[in-house]
Amino acid sequence: MEIFERLKGMIDASEQFTMLEFGACDGYHTNQFIKLMRMSGKPFVFHAFEPERSNFKTCAIATQAHASAFTLWNMAVGANEGTQPFYVSGGAKMVDGRPVEHYYGSSSIRAPKMVTTAWPDMTFRETTAQVTTLDAFAAAHLGDRIVDFIWADIQGAEVDLIRGGAKAMERVKYLYTEYCDAELYDGEVGRDALCAMLPGFEMVEDYGGDVLLKNKVL
Repeated sequence: MEIFERLKGMIDASEQFTMLEFGACDGYHTNQFIKLMRMSGKPFVFHAFEPERSNFKTCAIATQAHASAFTLWNMAVGANEGTQPFYVSGGAKMVDGRPVEHYYGSSSIRAPKMVTTAWPDMTFRETTAQVTTLDAFAAAHLGDRIVDFIWADIQGAEVDLIRGGAKAMERVKYLYTEYCDAELYDGEVGRDALCAMLPGFEMVEDYGGDVLLKNKVL
């Protein structure tokens, strides 16, 4: 089943859907999530995170009409709180002197490794970002609330999300995360290693580069 079809079913089945999105980028998917939640007619809580400042500004403009149940955070999620190195992606693939693909959506708190071999036109510059952990954010902003769905598109930092969210993950129903079995970013692990870090979850579906996991208890 296509992931947005599954997501619609989750929203419809919930009294007050609670969602976290890590790696909102320019807000493209963020707006799709908001539309699904608004179409349900039910109350919802939605927190989205985007650490890259230029992407954050674009995302903020794109989502500004939906502020009542939605909060956008200019930070990354990781294994530890604080200011950390952040690698901002850029560059473009050129054909006949024209850009046909821009690489602004591949930034990470993990240093690039094989990603620049796979996409030789992609560039990175090192800066810093404010980082929170899932556990710290949940304790400060979610309390005992069950998180119905997490969407994680964080370029190799999936291990950091899990390591910094061991307690909070117990109260997460579904995790949808990108994965890559090649080490595109330093320390990135593949699908099976990610699943092994989450023994309380079972695989619902592998979308080929993305996987949907379900909490066995909730």
